[in-house]
Amino acid sequence: MRASFVVAVLVSAAGACSPHSNTSPAKVRLAASPPAASTTAASTRPGVVETFHGVSVADPFRWLEDGNDPAVLDWANSEDRKARAVLESMPERAALAGELEKISRNSEWLDLPIKKGGRYYYGRRDAPHERGTFFEYDPATKTETPLVDLDRLDPNEQLIAMWWDVSRNGRYVVFLVSNKGGDALEGRVFDIRARAWLPDRVGNMRHSYPVWDEKEKGFYYTWSPNHLDLSPEKRSAQSRIQYHLLRTDPEADTVIKEPHHQDGVLEVPGLSEDGRWLIASSWHGTTKNTFTVLDRASKQSTWKRLTPDREAVYRGDHRGNLLYVMTTEDAPRGRMLLADMLHPERERWREIVRQRDDATITNYALFEKYMALEYFKGGEKEYAIHRLDGTYVRNLQAPGWGSLSGIVVAPPHSEGTLSFSNYAQPMTPYVVRPPNFTLERFPVAKEQASDTAYVTEKILYTSPDGTRGPIFVVRAKTTPRNRPAPLILHAYGALGISLEPGYRKGIEAWLDQGGVYAEAMIRGGGEFGEEWHRAGMKEKRANVYADFIAASEQLIRENWTTPSQFVIRGKSSGGLLTAMAMTERPELYAGVISEVPITDMVRYRIGGYGPLWIKEFGEPENPSEFAALLRYSPYHRVKSGVRYPWVLVMGSADDDRVNPMHSRKFVAALHAAAPSATVLYRIERDAAHGGATTATRWVQSEAAAYAFARAAVSAHSSVARP
Repeated sequence: MRASFVVAVLVSAAGACSPHSNTSPAKVRLAASPPAASTTAASTRPGVVETFHGVSVADPFRWLEDGNDPAVLDWANSEDRKARAVLESMPERAALAGELEKISRNSEWLDLPIKKGGRYYYGRRDAPHERGTFFEYDPATKTETPLVDLDRLDPNEQLIAMWWDVSRNGRYVVFLVSNKGGDALEGRVFDIRARAWLPDRVGNMRHSYPVWDEKEKGFYYTWSPNHLDLSPEKRSAQSRIQYHLLRTDPEADTVIKEPHHQDGVLEVPGLSEDGRWLIASSWHGTTKNTFTVLDRASKQSTWKRLTPDREAVYRGDHRGNLLYVMTTEDAPRGRMLLADMLHPERERWREIVRQRDDATITNYALFEKYMALEYFKGGEKEYAIHRLDGTYVRNLQAPGWGSLSGIVVAPPHSEGTLSFSNYAQPMTPYVVRPPNFTLERFPVAKEQASDTAYVTEKILYTSPDGTRGPIFVVRAKTTPRNRPAPLILHAYGALGISLEPGYRKGIEAWLDQGGVYAEAMIRGGGEFGEEWHRAGMKEKRANVYADFIAASEQLIRENWTTPSQFVIRGKSSGGLLTAMAMTERPELYAGVISEVPITDMVRYRIGGYGPLWIKEFGEPENPSEFAALLRYSPYHRVKSGVRYPWVLVMGSADDDRVNPMHSRKFVAALHAAAPSATVLYRIERDAAHGGATTATRWVQSEAAAYAFARAAVSAHSSVARP
């Protein structure tokens, strides 16, 4: 589980803090008691009304923000019990659970094999394992050896391996583990040669991906304070780069770079393979970072700025003293630059691969004499092979329709590994070697069953402003194309995150029953470069919802489905998307599945990782950005007298990334506005933002979602929508 993008630190990590008031100046007064959202007496508590920039904003369910309040817990537990009873009684749930159980027994690769010291290392989950196993494969003897049982990291079985990395020559592996899948991480080290755990336990690694030194004696990492009275934004500001020497007390770890002391700015380390150049990447949200460098060959060296202070992203990889940089500087779709670390002045850098007009660079990897560039083109992936001087050589040929993805190359850079998958076909790892770059299936990877049972088509939607984007539509070959069918539409549209046509585990159970699955690429994501991302930020977030609704209408227009058969599903920022869409166009949908959503955009900064999303969503203290936040805040858009679709909100009890108060307040608002409507709130126990943490719980969770979708369609198919 190695991160392909440093920016994933900011997107995936989070900090939890107690509920507190927005820092925005607001006049607050008590509101009249809201309509009961539940049968519990506590639901009659009064709400508040605040005034922001002259605008009165009602918050009738403010009391549901305090997750430590016994009354709030009682309310949530009551909602969960009712939801589970309804979901478990749905007629198709048992059959769906049976199909999903079969899918869960298939081998599942947790990351790509990477070759270190002549052997490969990787994670894979095989039944009956719930979480998987970390393996070593020796190509000389063709022997696969299990090293770490990921189901048994701790006697209480609550610890989960969230990420891992093997040292340069395959001597050690550092695992970042968390409790219940949360974002507070601790580093633990396994000695591969001795087949034993070291005593090292390095905490406060909430925002960190460790980087091994060249001699395998220790690693650099980002240390962040864990004080609960600090917001994630201020924790990041106090983050620093430290070095941990194996078999020593982490309390004595060496501080390599002091904190940045700017709210929301995170320091992340990187190291050249020879160990000479230590680079600190300072991340300002998801759209900007800067490099500073330390020459470890000189005892008198100090940190020096390497990149300009521009609104751009930089990623670097070394070959000796040469630094290959992928950047959005003056190139929103990305380009490759080359810098000489001995003469690092920015004016000496030169462009070796220019920006393409038709594709966006999303990843790259360096071989000994070549580099592989991963592109998004028209919503699909392609890999272009170049020489290190930038000369184009060829494209990699995928083994079928789908996505090649996630290439990794390790010293001596003679080969790399990458995966292939599509919507209905799980990931298969392949090995590629210069100069031919022919894909060779990894020796112990089973050949996937033919995916000819399913068909994927790409169609285009057009937003009101003329912007066009792709929708991928997947169906079983036995499902007629020209006949409306139950359809689930998924999208994300935030943080510059790109959706790719890869495996969506579990959709086979939906497709095999005649359902259709669709996925739309909309603004706010990164599929078409940084301009596409920025077109969905702050005041421009209206474009995100316009794109999604345009995609919905296109699916109806092309006869893929009808409003009475239409279900939308999204998670996290995608949960915000679906919640917003249902309040904007409730007549378009029969069902809405919103997982760990953000719903109160006026107070989204409270708890979780909210404080670090200000550059993405906007600042409530800014009048124009506040207006956009309120306009697209699902919680505030719920109105009485509106006939909403069926709603399933899926939360996590221990979510430390998105404050669960969003789910609670949105559900309560819907109950109050439409007491007789079907609004269910299912809570995953012992789970954080990622949801179910075992294969068994995944089956139960997905069965609930698909059974809900089926029931919503059945309920609406016999009722004429207005």
